[in-house]
Amino acid sequence: MLKKILLATCFVGSMFLLGSCGSEASPALQPQVPTPPPVPTPTPVASSEQAGEDQSETETSVEAAPRSTPWAQENINNYLSYEEIVTRATAEGRVVWYSNSSRSRDVAEAFMARYPGIEVEVFDISSGELVERFYREYNAGIRAADLLHLADGDGTLYMEFIGQGMLHLYHPYDIVPFISPAFLATHMPMFIEYNALFYNTDYFPDGSPITSWWDLTTPEWESRVFTRHPLEHIGTAATFVAMVQNTDEMAADYERIFGRAIELSPGSPTAAHEFVRRFMANDPIFISSSGEIVRSVGRATEERFVGFGSSGGLRFSESEDLPINIVTQKTPAVGIPAISSLYITNEANNPNAAKLLVRFMTDEIGEGFEPFGTLGGWPPRADVPMHEGNVPIDSINFWYQDKEFLYFNALQMIDFLLALSN
Repeated sequence: MLKKILLATCFVGSMFLLGSCGSEASPALQPQVPTPPPVPTPTPVASSEQAGEDQSETETSVEAAPRSTPWAQENINNYLSYEEIVTRATAEGRVVWYSNSSRSRDVAEAFMARYPGIEVEVFDISSGELVERFYREYNAGIRAADLLHLADGDGTLYMEFIGQGMLHLYHPYDIVPFISPAFLATHMPMFIEYNALFYNTDYFPDGSPITSWWDLTTPEWESRVFTRHPLEHIGTAATFVAMVQNTDEMAADYERIFGRAIELSPGSPTAAHEFVRRFMANDPIFISSSGEIVRSVGRATEERFVGFGSSGGLRFSESEDLPINIVTQKTPAVGIPAISSLYITNEANNPNAAKLLVRFMTDEIGEGFEPFGTLGGWPPRADVPMHEGNVPIDSINFWYQDKEFLYFNALQMIDFLLALSN
């Protein structure tokens, strides 16, 4: 497990740390293909009739977490009503929340206004620091955090933390019928974003100049693409891993674009690896901050630039009046969704307050979701309105986010990227 924990830290940390985590470069490694899970239809399905109040919290179509614990059976899946949870949460009086978003503080204030008897102690820390901090505290017997909030970029949280009973998914019976099974399979989703390609709408008033991933490998876009380095940003690397899983689509799209079958370079075992090789050779401009990338695209009015950043950066088109938009259709797919999820920690000191906070952020009122309901951010619930100007989430051509494949192939992609940099 520690190797994967350090991997998560490396993705959001420095190149120095990453060098200590990667294994010896092996660019010709073939992807490990686990038995794929069934791919559910990513369309929210439910009606109010399906959320009958006589159901229990465990009566959902979602499979149980890979490993439960006696504590979880007693405290998470304990058939409590909303009123009973409020009573117990008020008696606990506080909840400790580790979040990777500064907007969590706005949520905490709104929660304490609705439930004045419960204090929220929120720690806004980076994803890598959050994972490492929780892991080291937990293994030292310290039960500090009650709730974690972050995206599981490479499958480590699901495959290891949930798989070994360190974290638990709380699926309230009256809420999950309104969330797509595709999102619930490995998460309790709070909001959805993705690593989107931004373009300048003043420079490109007719829409995105990029329609295929392969466009980014052409001379026209040499040194014209801003992105976070895939050895520093898990979302970029995870997108490359998803390409490997869908490499037949990448090969077919290449042939459609260029009119000939792709020829693989030595050391590139798949069309996906060949894309990564050509993209990196096309001299993308690496910027560590998503916000800086988005602003750079919005201010580049005299030269053509595009850039990959968190889709939530689209809100800068309103707050900073930037002429930007995001690509929501690209062949063979735009990538994979970044599902920001909520996890209750095993043996949490305040499990009911944590459950109540989960409910607050995912209920039909939407008050807890509001700070995240901006342009480029989507609610997982079908009955919570999305921000005006967003396209429907189910109209974006995502690849399915396969946690198992990501988990088993992330290190191989790191090896391949390291070999390219040598």
